Amino acid sequence: MIKTELYRCAGLVALAFAGAISAQAAAQPSTAKPAVKPFVCPVEALDALSRKPLPAKPSRTFAVTNVITSEGGEWRVYNSKAGLAHLVRVDGGEGGMMETQLSVLSPRAYVIRETSVSYLRHAFLEGPNADAKEVTTRYFFCDGKVYQPGNGAAILGDDYVTDGHGAQARMLDDKDTKALTRPLKR
Repeated sequence: MIKTELYRCAGLVALAFAGAISAQAAAQPSTAKPAVKPFVCPVEALDALSRKPLPAKPSRTFAVTNVITSEGGEWRVYNSKAGLAHLVRVDGGEGGMMETQLSVLSPRAYVIRETSVSYLRHAFLEGPNADAKEVTTRYFFCDGKVYQPGNGAAILGDDYVTDGHGAQARMLDDKDTKALTRPLKR
């Protein structure tokens, strides 16, 4: 019985001591940093932005110096009050064309849309012609990385990520445009 009373008293002392420590800790200013909300990739907003028609007239245009097609290419810059809004590279060819469009939501969130068009016939032959095939791929970038859903939800494989970073390098790091895209996260 005496042993039980000692344990009960010791327990009450321990509780009182723990309460005093908690009160003392609460009175001290916290040195812990406030929790930072993680950046959530705005994929749906980026998708909508990439589908939105561009303004009728670019802010400026200039020739591509790193020519990769027989017909050369052109850069089209679309600015907003906040800075670069869209950057388009058009590469023409005899059998088709490639259009790559960078659309900027913020320096941390942007999308690159690549569209490849194949003509029905060679461009310089006589007769009617049309776009016979068009393939578009969108790469969504958040904090400089190609966005991939987590928890095994991604459907597209490693090639999508590799190709996306290739498109990012072509649009952001080209000597013609590097100064324009400097604010964007890589």
